[in-house]
Amino acid sequence: ASALGAKAFELCGALADGAISWVCPRVYLRDVGLPALRQGASGAGRDMPPLIAHTPVCVHDNADEAHEAVRRQFGNFARSPFYQNMFRAAGFAEAAEEVWSDAMTDAVALWGNEAQVAQGLEDLLDMGVTEVLASPVAAGDQREESLDRTLNLLAEANRKLGA
Repeated sequence: ASALGAKAFELCGALADGAISWVCPRVYLRDVGLPALRQGASGAGRDMPPLIAHTPVCVHDNADEAHEAVRRQFGNFARSPFYQNMFRAAGFAEAAEEVWSDAMTDAVALWGNEAQVAQGLEDLLDMGVTEVLASPVAAGDQREESLDRTLNLLAEANRKLGA
């Protein structure tokens, strides 16, 4: 089931086969989502179900272009009151302004060179996320090259994990 707020994560922990976050900052998943999922499962006397983290992924070396590409693809979320509340709970007061700050983009998306993005994927799994639902983001003037780099990195990560 989809989860955004703490109560939704807790409900997923108690009743669902798993929780799928949608463009949540990693710190929010760590500090709110996973504990609430765990609490819901514990209260229901069952094992914690998987957390699937929806994450924009962009293998691209230019920060400004990566930020702009993520904003272009996911900017509508900043206009939703539900997402604004979640972003504010994650420490991003600027969410009330209906914009994606660079800090919000950095907290949600995995971007950078191949090594940086691969490390970000590993970090998500290490913190307790079970799976990553990656949304590839193409950036810059050479969008096809950026997309190819992103897809190749995701394919390699899947091979390493045996997925």
